[in-house]
Amino acid sequence: MFEFKEIKCPRCKSLVPLGYIICPYCGYDLRPILRMYARRELTFKDIIRRVKDSIPIYGGSLIPTDLFNEIMIAPDALGPTMIIVALSFFISLIYMRLLLGVGILASVNIGVLFVLLLPITLILNLILFAIYVSFINWIFRLIGATNAEFTTTFSLLGYSLWPLVGASLIALFLMIAYNPSLLLEGVAYALSHPLVSLVRYILFAGIIVSLIIANEGISKAYYLNKFVSLLIMLTPIAILFLAI
Repeated sequence: MFEFKEIKCPRCKSLVPLGYIICPYCGYDLRPILRMYARRELTFKDIIRRVKDSIPIYGGSLIPTDLFNEIMIAPDALGPTMIIVALSFFISLIYMRLLLGVGILASVNIGVLFVLLLPITLILNLILFAIYVSFINWIFRLIGATNAEFTTTFSLLGYSLWPLVGASLIALFLMIAYNPSLLLEGVAYALSHPLVSLVRYILFAGIIVSLIIANEGISKAYYLNKFVSLLIMLTPIAILFLAI
């Protein structure tokens, strides 16, 4: 991806080969310099490749170590945003199926309903994701990870969301295949229905797997114990899941 093969350490003036984020000679943090060079070379084609590399069915590995190493050098927000758009697409269809199933907005044109739901879901997902990233970044810094950065965490987490996207697709298939007449007993009944509960558990499982994958990159990027960093990321999700 990158044309430059080495950089000059500002502190000790040594030439450091590409691949080191810390100068092996003096310990200087090279990431700001690497990112300055790398971001100049990052193209839309690179972003698409990153998205593909994050998904095993497109040739990526379950834990995309090479991708994570690349993101540590040059994080980006566009790729994760594209993945969140895909996630929002499936979540919007799930919401639409639930609303139509319980008779809410049944008289509204399906196309119009989807056009209304998609941007709302996308904006909500992006806001919640940004709040979540900011929160765990704050905790990382509190426990000593002073190099924790919003963009890096956003990128590492975003490129790890494919299990949640897959879980939302499975949940959508279940919602579509289910007999709609059994969901016409009202909102309270629908929300407590076994199908809706199953969908919640499927989505929660997708979140857990996504965080486990992201933790491989985040713990390495911020020099954190894997158990500690995973616990920090899981706690707010578990609290939210229990609350709803």
